[in-house]
Amino acid sequence: MKLLKGIITVLFLFVGINVFAQSGTNPYVGGTHIYFVNSADNGATQEAVHVGNTYKWYLATNEAGDVAATDGDYAVTKVDDADNAWDKSTDVANLFRINITWNAAASGKTYYLFVEEYSANRCISKRRIQINVIPNAFDIKIAAVTADGCNTASGTLFTGNTPDAVQLGSTPRDFNITMTGTVNSWKFKPVVSADKTATVNATYKYNDGTDHTLTVDGDGYIIVPTGVTTVNATASVTNLWIDEDVTITFNIDAGEDVLYGTLESEEAGGAEFAGTATSIVWSVPTTTEIQTN
Repeated sequence: MKLLKGIITVLFLFVGINVFAQSGTNPYVGGTHIYFVNSADNGATQEAVHVGNTYKWYLATNEAGDVAATDGDYAVTKVDDADNAWDKSTDVANLFRINITWNAAASGKTYYLFVEEYSANRCISKRRIQINVIPNAFDIKIAAVTADGCNTASGTLFTGNTPDAVQLGSTPRDFNITMTGTVNSWKFKPVVSADKTATVNATYKYNDGTDHTLTVDGDGYIIVPTGVTTVNATASVTNLWIDEDVTITFNIDAGEDVLYGTLESEEAGGAEFAGTATSIVWSVPTTTEIQTN
């Protein structure tokens, strides 16, 4: 009985994983997928025997292909010649592959993608694939791990009228960035700030038994490897000699599935991306030096 329950559990997990896994036939809203024919290398090149043939691609909402899909549901570009957009009425030489980006309006709808290949003698071969656009399950969240509290200078024996930077030090606060909804590499754009003109620095790590440090790329993104769903971020703020608390604001400005270019679900749906967490660093009293009469 235990073995049977284990098998059932594994089956449920397998089904659950596949429900949320996007592909070209089950794309997320906001995802970009390549569709191709006549290629032995996953759409990189066209097989030689087909070179010179022309292709006509079109998207329909019925199996017969005679009800055209609404343009607003998708955006199509030509992979091998960006100057020639998808032409739904004429055939184009060597257009053996196309890209489709599925817009929010396509969510929950079923489409049929057709391609017609024309030989030099105008003989036609026709293919069709069914595509079910699913709601975007790719989600990135951020949360503060460390509770609001005193800065690290609390309890320090200060010297001098205004304590120097060494005495004041800095306060680190931990945040977790978690991702669900893709099995691919993903990336996010962090924006970390602190009020009261405090200086703040951030570091990013993940742990798979060993700590790995992640760095910000030239576009301001942190790229996270496949299989990693949690990134640990530490924001360190300089302690200030003021009687005011300092708020660290950690914002995720954007998120994307690297393989398919799928935007994080809120972005893909047209909503403002609101991945924000805060942590308050309480000030210590700005006690004066001890004086006497």
